[in-house]
Amino acid sequence: MDFPRYARLLLPAVLIVALSGCATGSPEVYQVGVRALASAEYSGARHHLQSYLDGETESYESSRARYELARLTYLGLGGPADERAAAELLERELQKPFSVYEREARHLLAEIYRRGQAENRDVSRSLVLLRAADYPRALIDLAMIYWSGELVEQDRKQAVALIPEIGELDNASNLFHHRALAEYCGPDTRDRVPAWACLDEEGEFILQSADEVWRASRPDTDAGTMRYLATLYPALVDPSAQRRVAWYRYAGDKGSARAQYMIAQIYGAPDSPWFNPAEAEQWLQRSADQNYPKALLARGVALARGKQRSEADYLEALDQLERAADRGEKEANLWLAHLYLNPEDGRSMQVGLAVARLEQIEREDDRAKHLLADIYLSSLPGMAEEQHRRALDLLESMAYRDAEAAYKLGAIYSQGLASIPPSLVDAVGWLRRAANKGHLPAQLLLARELQQDGRDESAAKARERFVFMPIADVPDNLRQAVSNARYRQAMYYAGQAEVHAEEVRQLLERAAEEENMAALAYLGLMYYRGEQVAPDDELAYQYLERWDSLYQQRKDQARSDDSVWSGLLFDERFGNQEVQDALLHLRFRKSQSE
Repeated sequence: MDFPRYARLLLPAVLIVALSGCATGSPEVYQVGVRALASAEYSGARHHLQSYLDGETESYESSRARYELARLTYLGLGGPADERAAAELLERELQKPFSVYEREARHLLAEIYRRGQAENRDVSRSLVLLRAADYPRALIDLAMIYWSGELVEQDRKQAVALIPEIGELDNASNLFHHRALAEYCGPDTRDRVPAWACLDEEGEFILQSADEVWRASRPDTDAGTMRYLATLYPALVDPSAQRRVAWYRYAGDKGSARAQYMIAQIYGAPDSPWFNPAEAEQWLQRSADQNYPKALLARGVALARGKQRSEADYLEALDQLERAADRGEKEANLWLAHLYLNPEDGRSMQVGLAVARLEQIEREDDRAKHLLADIYLSSLPGMAEEQHRRALDLLESMAYRDAEAAYKLGAIYSQGLASIPPSLVDAVGWLRRAANKGHLPAQLLLARELQQDGRDESAAKARERFVFMPIADVPDNLRQAVSNARYRQAMYYAGQAEVHAEEVRQLLERAAEEENMAALAYLGLMYYRGEQVAPDDELAYQYLERWDSLYQQRKDQARSDDSVWSGLLFDERFGNQEVQDALLHLRFRKSQSE
């Protein structure tokens, strides 16, 4: 039994019973409430903190108990949310001559009176409380009320007059830290906290760009500072896509490389209402010129992917990606390896440089491990047989969580390498692991290995994982292999004592849709002879005509390609006299009926 979890679930009930004899207001009750709060047992915390306060004690502990209970009550943690009850607790706390939580209590109470339900609103009281809270976020809230004219008559002079009281603005995180509620912005309680009190991931990014703006072009007047805050505040506290774009434009114009990069991403997204590829490129270039790593990476990738990549593009892509990698963008190392292995015409492949880049990040990036393993297993310049073992080590380090790595190991042991002998046991073991994760190539190879080993029943069970999958779900490069597996599975079912007529028909029809000639031939003869189905000359004719059309196409292709398949050899391998005789008979019947 998971005792810690079980105990945690029982904690509120156990504590209530254990302390049922304790007097309200006793230190023991307070300590139990604090411990419950620390354990995120909010129901128990509310119960015991309220019991403690019912004792009418006045101490530091009562101050904390009242403040914590107000926050839980406001957010609805451990019980129903109740703005009015939270406000009453905070008002009572503020009646004390001194409170450790005075600023936080004033700010939270101001938020209730400002943003709460209509019956709880008191704008005048909210303004007084915000000024009295006297810490940056509360004062910025107050300044923005006057600046925007929200709830009060607009008074921008009053807003600007508050700037000196806010203090230093060189750390945006401190400015926008909501002391009363930020503690509950973690993943477990984030959904209970109003959006204006917590920053999302993009909000944290905006804070970093704000610090860049402040360092690069700090306003020299209070009015300029207020305009800076008036652009930043909506993007953080009351965000919308438009407000954030406005901030990025402002910050980008002021020199923030982060903001320049972000506006480039927005203008470069095809589904963005601001889609403008030309402007996106300009902003990205400005950011890259400041050596912002993500911008360097984005420009390097765009150049590397270019459909008509020139020699100059190749060299610039290398430059951008090398600068990005040197500044910590690990993704850039992957792209550099790609460029080193796929150089422009006339340039030599730089395998050693590719390996060096990948080895820098392989410990933390499975894609690098895969590419390294592929290089070590290849016959590229500088690769020796002893590196095959290194490739296996890399793949084995991922194979228990990565189906592709397990598949590669299975394929290696299936065929063997110069320094690694084939091993059916290892091949089947790794392929099963990948197949169990839904890896289609592994499922195909596993079925083939088992079939070749004479384990027909096991091979059939392996094929059952995928032979009934819809045609549309099969990747183009695997359609022929899946089609052959469908036919093989149909033949397996057809040879079983128990009746599998429906499964045989379904599999053959899907294989026939995939232009599997064996399936077309089987279905055509099945309907022609009336085996397992009612005779149907029309269906038989359709399947066999399709077979003949494909047969002639592939025979002509074999001839035109000057391959080893002469017409005679092609007939010997793929011809089917029964099909040709049946089709001749059906054509005769059809001509007679017409």
